[in-house]
Amino acid sequence: MPTITIEVPEELSEHLVEIESHLPEMLRLYLLKAFKPPQPEAEASSPVNGTEETQISLIVSLEDKQTLEKAAAMRCLTLREYLLEIALNTATEEIPPPAQIVLSNRDWDLFSSAVSNPPEPNEALKSAIKKHQEKYGKW
Repeated sequence: MPTITIEVPEELSEHLVEIESHLPEMLRLYLLKAFKPPQPEAEASSPVNGTEETQISLIVSLEDKQTLEKAAAMRCLTLREYLLEIALNTATEEIPPPAQIVLSNRDWDLFSSAVSNPPEPNEALKSAIKKHQEKYGKW
């Protein structure tokens, strides 16, 4: 197996242990990016799809971030590219139509009567409303 020697500046040597576990995937990502054909300058700096860009922030745990970074590196993508790809693929998936519930005439009459004439709230419902309002405020 070939050996690669990397010289690390002294000021970074204390962080070497943190970096060491990520080196194989970081190196792979670097090499693959280094050998990708460069994009034309205008295309690389232009806004996405000719429209104005905007920013989305996401707060995740350190463990989740590391998992996402590892998954991105395994696909030779930056974290931004990876998350954008997943989000857009998910957003453009065909969403199945909602299921239909067919009621008999008797069931429809029961349902519409319950909606039109709701029963008085019982103690369990009153307690749940009170807890909700204490936690989230009144409507």
